[in-house]
Amino acid sequence: MIPEHIVDILNTEGVIAVIGSGRSGKTLTSHYLTTLTNKQIYALAYPESLLKYLPDNWHTIHPNDVFKLKDCIIFVDDAALFASSRDFASSWSKKWVQFQTIISHKNITVIFIVQSTNLLDIGTLRSQRMSILFKHSDPTNILYQREEFIKISALANQIIQKNRKTNSKIHPKAWTFCLTSGSTFHHPIPEYWEPILSTPYRDYIIEVES
Repeated sequence: MIPEHIVDILNTEGVIAVIGSGRSGKTLTSHYLTTLTNKQIYALAYPESLLKYLPDNWHTIHPNDVFKLKDCIIFVDDAALFASSRDFASSWSKKWVQFQTIISHKNITVIFIVQSTNLLDIGTLRSQRMSILFKHSDPTNILYQREEFIKISALANQIIQKNRKTNSKIHPKAWTFCLTSGSTFHHPIPEYWEPILSTPYRDYIIEVES
């Protein structure tokens, strides 16, 4: 069962960060979470070609337009592309950190999907009430978590691996460890799910300024 505080954040405001190695089910879990709310969902810089696989309340939004939103879910898949601490100096990132301090006024929930807590700016961790959900992580990936999250990430990994082995009928990517409750949960696959949704930025090209 999904912890009550996660459902509450989804239907009011706050930040949910889904952390784990590539192919661990981060995006799958995040999509399932969006089925627990009636809010409109705006996926940051999401490929329009994939909207045909998604429910009608899904939209893509350009990063420059995100600051106009309210009463919604902002879905940030592979958050390192948009909110990495390494990009903090950019004008957009500074505005993004400011924006997160007022999402409670705007009834906004942000879902971040990222491989490591180290890729989220500290402002993200401090600005709002937050729920961190750990998926399976490779040992090397655990070492690159923020120092304060390394031990809990390793523990979460052990618990998830144990559940995977003892509950073979449940999809292995469905297992998730919730930091707030200190417990694991699993979830069904969304009815609309297609494998292509797990890698939405397959055709994303990083531009290099000359």
